[in-house]
Amino acid sequence: MPVVSGVGHEIDFTIADFVADLRAPTPSAAAELASPDAAAWLKRLATDRARLLRRLRERLARAALRLAAAQRALRRLDPRRRLLQDSQRLDELHGRMQRAMRRHLRQAGRRLEAARARLTPDRLAARLAAARRALPALRRGLLRHARRRLETARGRFEQTLHTLDAVGPLATLRRGYAAVFVAGRRAALREAAQAPPGTPLAIVLARGELEATVTAQHPHNRLERHAPEK
Repeated sequence: MPVVSGVGHEIDFTIADFVADLRAPTPSAAAELASPDAAAWLKRLATDRARLLRRLRERLARAALRLAAAQRALRRLDPRRRLLQDSQRLDELHGRMQRAMRRHLRQAGRRLEAARARLTPDRLAARLAAARRALPALRRGLLRHARRRLETARGRFEQTLHTLDAVGPLATLRRGYAAVFVAGRRAALREAAQAPPGTPLAIVLARGELEATVTAQHPHNRLERHAPEK
């Protein structure tokens, strides 16, 4: 319990003044200090009440905002809302598909009418007559093109034949050389050692063939003996 000191006689101090919770100069002042003003308390209570109500309103407002946000989120997650959106989207796509089909049918109808207009008997007869008139010129052009292609191909073929003939074995034979084979074999002889004396030979010339028999072997040919030394 708090202790209030109010001995009086302002010029004097007692030990009670120093150990009391509150010191007053006189007993009447001590009574005033121990009994607060009702008006002051009511004013303070009103201030505290206003502050409490303000804070309570602020908390309620924040709670209302959170509740509204939660309600909006809940509405977004509501299956019925999703089904409604999908249904609206389906209706929109169905309408677009119908409009596209009608547009496509109108375009196809216009193309059909245009084709019918082009395919009238008079127009068909005129186009057929024009095609018949152009046919001889087309035939002549095709023949000219075919002849040019044939002449070009013939020229390439003859050039190829000429090239093959120039590098082929017959050209070598026409220059005075011969191909020598052992009778009954397909491989041409390259060295004298491959045909010992007595070996039957088949000699192929540019025109005709000869049959011969080896009588002797020489390690060097005449071209090597008469070739100039390097």
